[in-house]
Amino acid sequence: MKYEELLHSIQSYEKITVFRHLSPDGDAVFSQAALAIFLKENFPEKKVKQCGLQSFDLYDNCEKVSSSFIKDSLAIILDCGSTSRIDDERYSTADKIIKIDHHPDLEKYADLNYTDTSASSTSEILTDILFSRAFKGYQISEEVCRLLYGGILTDSLNFTTSNSTSKTLERASRLVSHGGFHMSDVAEWVFERDLGEFQKLNLFTSFFKVNGKHGHVLLGKKELKKIGFDHRDAKNNITQFGNIRELNVWSVFAYNEKEGTYEVSLRSKRNYPINGFAVEYGGGGHPNAAGIKGLSLRQCRELIDKLDAYSIQ
Repeated sequence: MKYEELLHSIQSYEKITVFRHLSPDGDAVFSQAALAIFLKENFPEKKVKQCGLQSFDLYDNCEKVSSSFIKDSLAIILDCGSTSRIDDERYSTADKIIKIDHHPDLEKYADLNYTDTSASSTSEILTDILFSRAFKGYQISEEVCRLLYGGILTDSLNFTTSNSTSKTLERASRLVSHGGFHMSDVAEWVFERDLGEFQKLNLFTSFFKVNGKHGHVLLGKKELKKIGFDHRDAKNNITQFGNIRELNVWSVFAYNEKEGTYEVSLRSKRNYPINGFAVEYGGGGHPNAAGIKGLSLRQCRELIDKLDAYSIQ
């Protein structure tokens, strides 16, 4: 993939805004922060802002950004396959838009598009970009390397997902070597949790049910309140079920109180692609990791039945 045009665009703008997706996860936040820090360190004359209205518990990088600033800027959108997922609708007012992502293209919204669906994460793609020939000569600090490595870890679940490849390992190794940090330090930062969180997780997993080779959690307002989770917490913890041998498909259905509808996270083993189910219900994603928003309770139960049947085919 050629990155010269990306570099030329960065060089051409005085103002740059970096965006991520709604309900941000580690990959979205860490890649956003890494790119912003890289740009500030190598282009000190430029004004760089990180846009986003929803916070992430491990790393708070939200900034207040004026509409006039965004309008004059080069907007770089990270980890967003569709415009409905971008956290701050003002991205559309930017003078030029660049997309860097590893999700399947659900719609064309950028002037320049750097999408690689074979990558484990947007952080992996950004690593490839910053170490490419086009960006040779620019400095990549230890902090940038740590953040990108953390992003790869979170989306690849410590290199266990079906889209973790030899390229993923090569790029991660380069970050560790160049950054000079110890892998375990970043892994602890990303994956460790306190006792209170652990106790909430125990309660969360108590709602887990299995039928066929599909395991699911269905959480309404009452169940979420009992756990002490919101819908985002529930969806982010779908990883708790990924190592159960008997499962081919696993899912989390959680009530979004603000919207009055359910949101869904779907995961599966390599031979059981589930993104077709997501598309059927207005969502999308990767073959083995997808999501849906705006479902009724009836639709949730209908989809659970479909996944139950699919899991034993």
